[in-house]
Amino acid sequence: MGVSIEDTSEKMMLIDNNGRVISDDMFTALISLIMFKTVQGGTVVVPISTSSVVDKLAEQNNGKVIRTKTSPQDVMNKILGNEIKESVYEQFTLHFDAIAGLVKILDFMKSENYALTDLVNMIPDFYVSEKEVECSWNAKGKVIRQIIQENEGQSIETLEGVKIFKDGSWVLVLPDAEQPICRIKSESYSAEFAEELTNLYVNKVKEISQK
Repeated sequence: MGVSIEDTSEKMMLIDNNGRVISDDMFTALISLIMFKTVQGGTVVVPISTSSVVDKLAEQNNGKVIRTKTSPQDVMNKILGNEIKESVYEQFTLHFDAIAGLVKILDFMKSENYALTDLVNMIPDFYVSEKEVECSWNAKGKVIRQIIQENEGQSIETLEGVKIFKDGSWVLVLPDAEQPICRIKSESYSAEFAEELTNLYVNKVKEISQK
């Protein structure tokens, strides 16, 4: 396996012996799987933007998923808060300390006799698509309000931005806190449909913000 650690030592990227890159959603799924197998019936904390594959892993391992806002501080606060009783240290290191997290992953692989490829193969296939679209500061509130109104009666979540669920897919429209943009992320049953869903809302944000 290969490992790349950022200069800040907060994040890592792994490569299994089949050449698959484990980063972003796949890395979150990997560390969630490790937590579920380490603590039976355990709970993992992930951002609202994380793939639903984590929920599938939780279901397979009798675990629970708590979602937070997307900022690292929100994830950190939830992990360190009172809601998570078990394995606080393990979750914190896997999310925010790349070197200690790598040691945790290697220890788990050794104790359970897994190769990294074995763990990655346990994660169901999933397809996500992400894009950014320009959106002025003044238009962000209008964009979110109109999208909520247009999806009245649908299953939506407004923990941060607006997340719309439909037919086994979802799309998240997330105004950036520091830049005049919105981030659009979707997940669906194929890469093509996930990208189509993302493009649909990229165009919708453009249309609303330019009115």
